[in-house]
Amino acid sequence: MNSESDKSLFNELRTNLDRHYQPTIMLFLEANEESLAKYICFNYNQELVCRFLINKVSLSISPVDVNNNLNQKEDFIEKSKERLNQHLLTKFYPSSVFITMPEEIVSDNLYMLMDSSHKSKMEYLYSNSIIPFGEVLLSKLNGIVTILSTIYVSDSEKVFEVVRKRLMSCYMEKHYHNSIKLEYIQPIIQISNDNITLADIPKPNASWERINRFALSFNGYQEFGSFDAVVKIDDIVNDKYKETGDFSLCSITELRTSLFLIQRGCTHRGDQPEGEHLSFVQELIEEIRTKVNGNDNCS
Repeated sequence: MNSESDKSLFNELRTNLDRHYQPTIMLFLEANEESLAKYICFNYNQELVCRFLINKVSLSISPVDVNNNLNQKEDFIEKSKERLNQHLLTKFYPSSVFITMPEEIVSDNLYMLMDSSHKSKMEYLYSNSIIPFGEVLLSKLNGIVTILSTIYVSDSEKVFEVVRKRLMSCYMEKHYHNSIKLEYIQPIIQISNDNITLADIPKPNASWERINRFALSFNGYQEFGSFDAVVKIDDIVNDKYKETGDFSLCSITELRTSLFLIQRGCTHRGDQPEGEHLSFVQELIEEIRTKVNGNDNCS
């Protein structure tokens, strides 16, 4: 994305976030008797969904008079029953109940767009291509990411965790992008040296996407605590390679750290290894395969 498209997308998502109306179910108490309570349920368009009969003796909740012409009626009924069950257990029946419906994530991409930049903090809007999810603040002083505003979506905690981890990388590298695009649908799983298998390691003809995901399965920043420390490990790998012409003297941790740093550099430049650089990466991965195959999981 170029700067003009960044600005256009940001303005559109910013407007959507400010104006977004979160779908809400509305329940109103119609009757509250000794053994029975009754609620009428409407969707956010004020259309009748159904009525709920709450049997206080058998501790059951039954939908009746269901409007079968409504889309999402099953979701409305399920969410309403979950809330009403709480009131049934606590024996408290309020006159009205409002339930926020989660929005489904309909894209596997997450976009993070810089909202504002200050000396000690950054603010980012995060969204998919349709729904704005919210805004976060990243402290440049300690790397802590906090939510400023949010819209309730399905898997909202997982979405925020993806955003938080990406911004932590920005903090560690002291490089803050105007826009960031993330793949969300397949979150990166961390694989320790003890648990790594041959199936985890990309094959010689693997795509850069496959190599990319493998590289991120080892977080060098988390392992060594800082960008500078990761660079030092990478320097050690390069020195050993220059000395011997291969990676045989490197440990698995050193090799995975070097691959991790290569991936981070490619991400920031928006490119991927080619020619001699790609051959270097492939040779590095093959040495990891050799060591795993020989159970040489030394640190």
